[in-house]
Amino acid sequence: MYYISNEIGKKIFSLYDMKQVGVINNILFSNKTKKATYMIVVNEEENFHRFVIPMKHIYQLGHDVVTIKNTSCMQPYENLDLEISGYYNPIFDTIIDVYGNNYGYIKDVLLSKGYKIVNFINDKNEILPLDNIVCFTHQTILYKEKETTLHRSQFRPRKHIDFEYVPEQKVTIQEVTQPATQTISNHTTILPNKTIANYNFLINRIVKKNILASNGDVLIKENSRISSIVIDKARMFGKLKELMEFSTPSLP
Repeated sequence: MYYISNEIGKKIFSLYDMKQVGVINNILFSNKTKKATYMIVVNEEENFHRFVIPMKHIYQLGHDVVTIKNTSCMQPYENLDLEISGYYNPIFDTIIDVYGNNYGYIKDVLLSKGYKIVNFINDKNEILPLDNIVCFTHQTILYKEKETTLHRSQFRPRKHIDFEYVPEQKVTIQEVTQPATQTISNHTTILPNKTIANYNFLINRIVKKNILASNGDVLIKENSRISSIVIDKARMFGKLKELMEFSTPSLP
């Protein structure tokens, strides 16, 4: 079993090249198969260039590092940008149900050895089994009770309103009515953890103390310069505020 929070930030080594080829920056999932499908890797030696590795090419997801056979499975991110656009990382997704209840947000994901989702863990450390998840996207997870039969397709838009033009220049609107038992409501949810902001101003600032990730690992050491990778990790673990609070601009 693997926890996503333990895998982000691990180093990746090529067994053929006998060298480190990057650091795990993100893991993307398929909503259809409910499996981890792609791994996003950042290579510090190549100007922090991003690469995509399909999970099927991972040789071993080890306790300390990840291994691949060789670098032939690594594709530049920009080459697969369109292909992977439909895959998501559910970390920080808001969990709701159709009755308007909010179950917090996803803090971690437990995977099987075949990289399939087993459970979601929310910010209250509650376990949400995969069987209770209707679907997930890059912002929201739809949750259901065990005995409930629910599919996302139930909420597909109905037929558009038809307009009929008559010679007298009158328009007859044929309304498509909703069943009396179905109610439709709009909800607006503020997602503080999904706010997209530019934190590039933090790059090259010097941290004044060790900053730890939620799993206890050192995110960045005292007196170290902040890089884009550190910013990505801090965003993943909710540590951007600490980066801003405990860092100072570097001297020119």
